[in-house]
Amino acid sequence: TTCDFPEIKHGNIYDENRYTQVFPVAMGKYFYYSCDWSYVSASQSLWTQITCTEQGWSPTPKCLKCDVPVLENATVEITGTQFKFNDKLEYKCLDGFENRDGNTTGYIVCGEDGWSHLPTCYHSTEKCGPPPPISNGDVTSFLLTVYSPGSRVEYQCQAYYELGGSKYVTCSHAKWSELPRCIGKFFWILRKSES
Repeated sequence: TTCDFPEIKHGNIYDENRYTQVFPVAMGKYFYYSCDWSYVSASQSLWTQITCTEQGWSPTPKCLKCDVPVLENATVEITGTQFKFNDKLEYKCLDGFENRDGNTTGYIVCGEDGWSHLPTCYHSTEKCGPPPPISNGDVTSFLLTVYSPGSRVEYQCQAYYELGGSKYVTCSHAKWSELPRCIGKFFWILRKSES
């Protein structure tokens, strides 16, 4: 097994110009790489070692950074314009808004793929109550008293009943999407044979 030259976005191998001719390299060979200014490797070292293995370069060489996030219905106090791996950013929902957990504050973390999530602050009038019951069926999860917009629950039918429609319903603008129905299997067979 050999490894090709590692293309590192926003970073480069130590003394890259000297080594470009030696690739591909054999398993067990190792190199060091560093990241461009304002980017960091997952190890956060100035120089990070990568080794050629059967699976390719290990660890996968990456240079990470998070840009200033675009927030909806929330504010943050930002001191810089770029964030490094593992940096935390605290946010506060605007007055009358709260996040999925019902809190008015929270934080996001800069990870390998960017921010862990973007803060979602909802107006309390957009939330839904518990999903409605359906005949001969139930919700598969424990019921909550309040659901934030975008929440999804799953329905299932009792024995001898088949689900008609989507088994998932979603909360949007304080309303649940169309509910499924549970149809008796015997009735279902009759209807199929009639068509």
